[in-house]
Amino acid sequence: MAVTPGTGSPQPAAPGFANGVQAATVTVSVKAFKCPNDEMTQHLLEAMKADKFSEIVYRLERYEVTGGQTQATGTLTITGVTQPISLPVALKASGQDIQIEGNTRIDMTKFGVDPPVVMLGLLKVGPQIRIEFKGLIAR
Repeated sequence: MAVTPGTGSPQPAAPGFANGVQAATVTVSVKAFKCPNDEMTQHLLEAMKADKFSEIVYRLERYEVTGGQTQATGTLTITGVTQPISLPVALKASGQDIQIEGNTRIDMTKFGVDPPVVMLGLLKVGPQIRIEFKGLIAR
């Protein structure tokens, strides 16, 4: 995760970032995903076209802070398809770092991902998936 602290106006202050955040990019390796078993992981990697599209990238465009909650708006790129996304994010100062966490639901078909079908079509995965994240941002 790369975060560029703001220099003040027009970025609103955010917990742990008195001058706001100018830019933030989160990059996740698709091949780092792990499922409960190897077969499920393989189906996921195939559906995500991991050999061609090795990363998922979120780029922050703007945010609004209300109380302890932050609404982040940006773009999410999966399998080379970029879509706008808005999600709630909780930021909390934690020692020298900032704790960040949140979750949202997306329709994977809007990103060119066909839900996996296994066992000759007896088991189908729905298009809605939940994304959860939690981590630390170094100041």
